[in-house]
Amino acid sequence: MSKRTTAWGAWVVLAGVLAVLGCSPDRPPQPAAGPPAPPLEPAVEPAVEPEPKQPIPIEVPKELAPQPTAIPEVKLSEALSATCKIGVGDPLPEATLPAADGKNVSLRNVRGEAATVVLFWTAGETDTSKKIAASILADIQADAVSAYGARKVNAVAINQRDSAETAAEIFAQAKVGFPMLMDPGGNYFAQVATERLPRIYVLDHDGKIAWFDVDYSETTRRILKDVLRVIAGEPQSAAQPRGQ
Repeated sequence: MSKRTTAWGAWVVLAGVLAVLGCSPDRPPQPAAGPPAPPLEPAVEPAVEPEPKQPIPIEVPKELAPQPTAIPEVKLSEALSATCKIGVGDPLPEATLPAADGKNVSLRNVRGEAATVVLFWTAGETDTSKKIAASILADIQADAVSAYGARKVNAVAINQRDSAETAAEIFAQAKVGFPMLMDPGGNYFAQVATERLPRIYVLDHDGKIAWFDVDYSETTRRILKDVLRVIAGEPQSAAQPRGQ
């Protein structure tokens, strides 16, 4: 038998064996299958943090809010302090001044039993300054006279430089009921200070200065109300008839 025949026979035998084993002579054997893959876990979304809740503001009842127990200290710049001739603890000079209608009024006779608010003021030359003056007068009416009653806490406004007609016009705009006195020559004001208006003084029941401020602002108004609480107690009403 030739070598060619022998090789061919060997190939036929090999092909038969591969056929029995399920293999193809022209493709390589496949690797055995491994264990089945585990099932995929469902995707878990990251937890969302809840938004923090905003605190709900709690309104503290007025009677529970901290109340001032001492009269605040007067704080002025060195320049403003230099304009003051009298200060805390000094009596406001006594005087009798004309009202807008020409009648003379004694300062002693317009004091409140617990406190008196004295305002030195001027209307100024502009519409803006006149509106500011009227606003200050209205604040004093509301925070002092109307809140406590004129018998307990009264006020008096002493005008500088303006005519009686101009001062009366501003008073009418402010709708106040406390006395307005005139100091046209500035002689009375000269006993109190050298310059700078407006000025506001709070007198105790003896007529001595308990607190004062130069100029006027929202801070001035807030402190004024605190001072009156210390001297005269809590306001009995914020909407009493004017002059009562």
